Amino acid sequence: RVAICLERGLEMVVGLMAVMKAGGVYVALDPDYPRLRLKDILADTGAGILLLQRQTDYFEEYSGIRVYIDSDRSKLDQLETSNPDCRSTPTDLLNIVYTSSTTGSPKGVLINMDAVLNRLFWMWENHPFEAGTVALLQKSYALVAATWECYGALLQGYPTVILTRQEVLDPAVFWNALVGKKVTHLLASPAVLEGVLTEADAHPGQWDSVRLATTSAEPVSPAMVQRWKKAFPETPLLNLYGSTECSSNATCYDTRRLSDEDSRVPIGVPIANARVYILDKDRNLCPIGAVGEMCVSGACLARGYLNNQELTEQKF
Repeated sequence: RVAICLERGLEMVVGLMAVMKAGGVYVALDPDYPRLRLKDILADTGAGILLLQRQTDYFEEYSGIRVYIDSDRSKLDQLETSNPDCRSTPTDLLNIVYTSSTTGSPKGVLINMDAVLNRLFWMWENHPFEAGTVALLQKSYALVAATWECYGALLQGYPTVILTRQEVLDPAVFWNALVGKKVTHLLASPAVLEGVLTEADAHPGQWDSVRLATTSAEPVSPAMVQRWKKAFPETPLLNLYGSTECSSNATCYDTRRLSDEDSRVPIGVPIANARVYILDKDRNLCPIGAVGEMCVSGACLARGYLNNQELTEQKF
């Protein structure tokens, strides 16, 4: 297990890929997160190596190996430069992602590499990238949904624009990046979409490179969908639903199917190699219209929770 606490940028992506290639499991520590949360995650994972920068070293009590990609540059430059063999396989763990604390204390979820690959292949097959594709990495890389943004275009040989947190929080700056970099794929939350739509109203037709957009993490309103259709009539907006335990997404709905009379936006149908059931308290299938619990199975599932076998057995 290798913890990575780096500012967003090229070195961050190189670090993630390097850990995977070396056969490790990465733990993303977003420097923007509260310090106490970062320290708790580092302690819970027991990571033996910490990859960081001098300005992101918040870990006085850490006793493992620290690698500073900035001040250790001279040492790193002396290392072997040949291309090593990849030690990871699709059945290995990719990373450990910590949930939000909205349902209790944060839990470390063990994400399998093949679960993420299943998600990526579903996207590549259903919404193929074409010449001129430019992706955008704007989410925290400590979130499970960031795998979409980080690897979706990269593994297909297309460029990805990386924005800082400050650039994402300013709608005008964010909009200028979309337009100026000719971004084609936007994977965003409703809050980010709201800023984009406000800028689109003020600058109609300016962002003409967009080919696909998605929304997830929170419910999206029919009103926002209608605003999207008006601003970008030729561009699909997908409503994705899932959780960290589903390695990001389990279902998808193409909002082009939404009518003006619909009062809510559905979460859609399962993605490839995933199944969804609505079950009662005895885990029997519920009839249509009955209230039950949504249960997911298939290739999208994570392996379980770190250091919590009891909860793993209960939830998985």
